[in-house]
Amino acid sequence: MASLVNGSSGVRIAFTCLDGKRRSLTIDRALTPWQRAAYKKHIEAMLASAKSGLALPNDTLVWLENVDHDVISKLEKFGVLKRKEDDQCGHVIEITPNPQCTADATSRVDRIALRPREAAESLGMSEKGLWNITYPRGSLHSVKVGSRTLYFIHHIKQWANEQLVRQEQKADEI
Repeated sequence: MASLVNGSSGVRIAFTCLDGKRRSLTIDRALTPWQRAAYKKHIEAMLASAKSGLALPNDTLVWLENVDHDVISKLEKFGVLKRKEDDQCGHVIEITPNPQCTADATSRVDRIALRPREAAESLGMSEKGLWNITYPRGSLHSVKVGSRTLYFIHHIKQWANEQLVRQEQKADEI
């Protein structure tokens, strides 16, 4: 989770990287509260994506295309992102969660399941939305361990792939 911090040096977004170190990203004071919240949301999405190994959500990819180059450089420096640039003109052509960061973070304990908040973040949706797509209301399976609900990462990936196939089939029908 990330948090917004208003300090004497400006507005910062504080978060814990996958290596366990607490980092902060200073953002422009001129940003509106809504824009600051968007920064926080997208940083959380990038961390969740790197943690789970799933792709970045589309809205975060769009946000990264429009965000300041310095922000991307700082996130890359912190190990949250890995950037691939076009050799000829220097434009960014691909931004993905840093696989090295993911490997370092999960080498201690190889996680096979996520808690509801983490699963929802990895899918780019709310916990309520996740609850709505969980079996028996939907097709995503979860498992109860004591009082805790867990979502296996392979079930999340399988569900996402099924949704993609369904959308492609609907598009072909039209």
